[in-house]
Amino acid sequence: LAGRAAAHPGVRSGRIRLIVIPTYVQIPAALQAFTATPIVVGAQDVSEFPPGAYTGEVTADELAELGCADDAVGAPIRATPVGTRPPAPGLA
Repeated sequence: LAGRAAAHPGVRSGRIRLIVIPTYVQIPAALQAFTATPIVVGAQDVSEFPPGAYTGEVTADELAELGCADDAVGAPIRATPVGTRPPAPGLA
């Protein structure tokens, strides 16, 4: 899949920015699969808060250390059915 996606003319030319957003446990494998391609790997639900006392929250800094280049703050998919918090402005 990585090879086919990277070979797409729109992705190769930069006209299309393809972002893959796997689950947290799949991030390392996705980063490896898309190495040396223009495809960006991101995360599904990054904390809207800075590092600190937010147990279980994954911060943007932590994801950047892994190699993620994109993310979704307050992912609506998680917030709506689970009721954890309202979606961040502009993401609903």
